[in-house]
Amino acid sequence: MGIVHDNPTPNHLNDFAEVQGRNVDGRGKLSQPVDKCEEALLARDEQFAQEFSLRVGRSKYLSVYDPRALCYRMGVPPFIGESQFREVVLRSDDSLRFTPLAASVSRSCDLGYSYGSLEVRGEVAYYLRIWRRNSEGIWKVVLDLDNLQR
Repeated sequence: MGIVHDNPTPNHLNDFAEVQGRNVDGRGKLSQPVDKCEEALLARDEQFAQEFSLRVGRSKYLSVYDPRALCYRMGVPPFIGESQFREVVLRSDDSLRFTPLAASVSRSCDLGYSYGSLEVRGEVAYYLRIWRRNSEGIWKVVLDLDNLQR
């Protein structure tokens, strides 16, 4: 009698990768550390927040979003699509500022979320964004929600 163990499979690599803080690509090979992906995603959200507050990002706002991104805003039905984005999001108050607080990503570093606070005219609320990394490695928002009363 003894301990019998099958040959290692990609799932075993996933377990090892989790312990090591690394992710596994589709071929079962270790790739970049998850913490580096989280840093990159948080930096992307921080860059977006800074550009938006400087109004530089207002014109580029839609470029951060996946074309099929879903948005939830208080007092407005959920929406998808550029025309509703322009109507609801881009016409928002000039004093809107948001501050990213944290981000986390999947082990495969292709899906993640960020959250933070936002402020308009002294009123504080919170947001959550789900991001997906596209085939070019660019993070795009696929779900955006906040609890700001409009």
